[in-house]
Amino acid sequence: MLKVIIKHLSGSKSNQTETFEFPVKELTFGRDAASQVAYDAEKDDLVSRQHCRITVQNDDQFYLTDLDSRNGTFVNHQKIVAPIRLYAGDTVQLGKGGPHFVFDLDPRPKPAPKATRLGDAASEAPLTRELGLDPRSSQAGPSADSRPSDPSGTGVGRHTVERLITQAESNTRKKMINIGSGIIGIIVLIFGLIVYQNYENKTELEGNQADRDRIRKDEIAALRSKIAALHSNQPLNSSDIFSRNSPAIVRVEASWRLIHIPSGKPVFQKIDCIRDKKRLCKTEKLPWYTFYNGIVEPYLVTDSGIAIGFPATGSGFVARPTGFILTNRHVAAGWRSQEARFSLPKDFRGIAYICKDAACDTADTLTLTEAYILYPDLLAYKSKWLPFKPKCFNGRPLPANESSLEGRNDYLNVTFPKTRQKLPARITQISDAADVAAVKIDVPDNLKSVEIDSRPLVTAGDPITVLGYPGNADLPAAGLSSQDAVSGSGPTTTLPEPTVTGGSIGKITGSTAGPLFDSAVTSGGTTEVYELTVPASGSGHSGGPIFDKKGKVIAIADFSRTDSSGHPASLAIPIRYGEALLGITPSLD
Repeated sequence: MLKVIIKHLSGSKSNQTETFEFPVKELTFGRDAASQVAYDAEKDDLVSRQHCRITVQNDDQFYLTDLDSRNGTFVNHQKIVAPIRLYAGDTVQLGKGGPHFVFDLDPRPKPAPKATRLGDAASEAPLTRELGLDPRSSQAGPSADSRPSDPSGTGVGRHTVERLITQAESNTRKKMINIGSGIIGIIVLIFGLIVYQNYENKTELEGNQADRDRIRKDEIAALRSKIAALHSNQPLNSSDIFSRNSPAIVRVEASWRLIHIPSGKPVFQKIDCIRDKKRLCKTEKLPWYTFYNGIVEPYLVTDSGIAIGFPATGSGFVARPTGFILTNRHVAAGWRSQEARFSLPKDFRGIAYICKDAACDTADTLTLTEAYILYPDLLAYKSKWLPFKPKCFNGRPLPANESSLEGRNDYLNVTFPKTRQKLPARITQISDAADVAAVKIDVPDNLKSVEIDSRPLVTAGDPITVLGYPGNADLPAAGLSSQDAVSGSGPTTTLPEPTVTGGSIGKITGSTAGPLFDSAVTSGGTTEVYELTVPASGSGHSGGPIFDKKGKVIAIADFSRTDSSGHPASLAIPIRYGEALLGITPSLD
C-alpha cells in the first residue's frame, strides 16, 4: 500500500517521522489541532493555524498549496505562489526560518486511491508570529487570526504583497498605465510593489526564471508537434518508406507436415500399384487419389509414400513492438490453405480410388486414364483440397465435423534484415476469413514496428510501395567466421535484405473462393481484394506489407494470379483482416 512519509528536520517535531497510508486525498499542515500534521502551538509560532496542504491528483500526483499563510511556504528553498507538484525527496519549509520536512513516498511511486476523513476541529491555537516582528506585537492588534490583516489597518500582509507582485508581473505596462490613469491608489500600490520587489531574494528570482524556461520549452515542443503534423500530411516516396520501415520487415521460413492424431504418425500420399487377387502388381507404382462426393484429393495413409508437407518462405512485418508479426496463412500454417501440390498430374500418371457409395464400402481402383474413360463425370470433380480438412483417410470417409489429422510446423523462424540469427516464432492467431496469420517472437526489448491504417480509404490508382523478400531476389552471402582451429571457418549463409517496389492499386475486386479466401472456411459473401500493378516477383513476397503514400500499411501482399489476358497480377488483402488477429477489430464487415 502507498505511504506518504513526512520526515521532520527542524522545529518541535525535529527528527520525527510521520507516515500516512492511503487511501487519502489531502494532508493539512498547521498549528490547528485539526491538521493531520499539527505543529506545537507555542514553539512553532512561524506556522499559521492552517498553513498549507498536500492534495492528490490522478492517484499518483501530489500538489502542495499555500493556504494564505502569513509567512509563506517554500519548496527546495523557493517560495511558492501557486500550487506546485511535489516529488519524492522535495524539502518543504513552513515560513522562512520555520520548521521544515522532507516529503517522501513508499514505495516510489504508487497510485493513491481514496481520501482520508478529517476529524472534528480542536480548540483555537495561539497567534502566528509574523516573520521579522516581535512575538508580543502580534497580540496588540484587534484580531487574533493568522490570516493577513486588512490593508486599511496597521500594515499589509507579506503574502498579500507577494500575490500582487505576481499579478503586476503578469500585466503589461500598457495595462498598468490604463488602470493607473483612473485609480491613483492603484498606481501607488504598484509603486510599492516595485519597491518591494528589490527585496526579493535571489532564489525566488531564479525560481521564476525556471518557470519561464519551462513554459518556453513547452511552447517549443508544441510548435514542433505542429510542424511534425504538417510533415505527416506530405506524401512519401518509396525511398523514404523503405528507409523508415525496412528494419521492421522480416523473412519468414517454415516447414510443416500433416500428422495422424490417434497414432501420432506423419501422413503420406499412398504410392502403390494395382494388385490382383494374388497381391501381384498389375501396374507400376503410382500416386493414389481418392474420388469422393465431388472432391478429388490424395489417398492418405500413415505407412509410406509422399509426405504431406513441405517448406515455405515468405515475408512478414512487425505489427506491434512487443514482437507480434503479421504474414500470410499459407506461409506460417500451410496446412490451413488450399494446396495444389498434390492435385492431379497433367499426364494422368496415377491411380484413382473411386468411392461408389456414401460409406465408400465399395470402390473401383483404376488408372487415371481408365477412370476418366469409364467415368467421364469424374472430370467435374474439384482437385483442390485443404490438408487439415480432408474428406477421406485410408480410403474411408471422415466425419463431417471431426478430423483426426492436424498440421504441425517442424520449424517457424523469423530473420530480420542483415542478420544471421533465425528467431523461433509461434503462431498466435490464424484467420478463418483470409490468408492471414499472426505469429509472435519473444524478445527482451521493443522492436521497430510499422504504422497501420486501420480503415484506409483505398481507391483504384492510389500509389503504393511493397516491401518484402521476393523469391527471385538475390540475397547477399556472408561467411560465418570461426575461431575453432579444427573446424575452420563457418558455412556461408545469406543475409536477408528486403526489396522495395513501387506501383499502384490497379483494381478493387471481390472473391468468395480461391487462394486468398477459402470457400471451405468462409461464410459466403464478397470479400474485398486489391489487385496491384506491382509485377509478380516470386512467392517470397507473400506476407509483406503494402504501404500507402503516407507510409502506413493498408494491405498484406498475397498470391499472384494470371488475369484474362494472360498477364500475371499481384493480389493483396486489406489490413483489417490482419488487425482482427491482434485483438483490435471486434468484427469484420
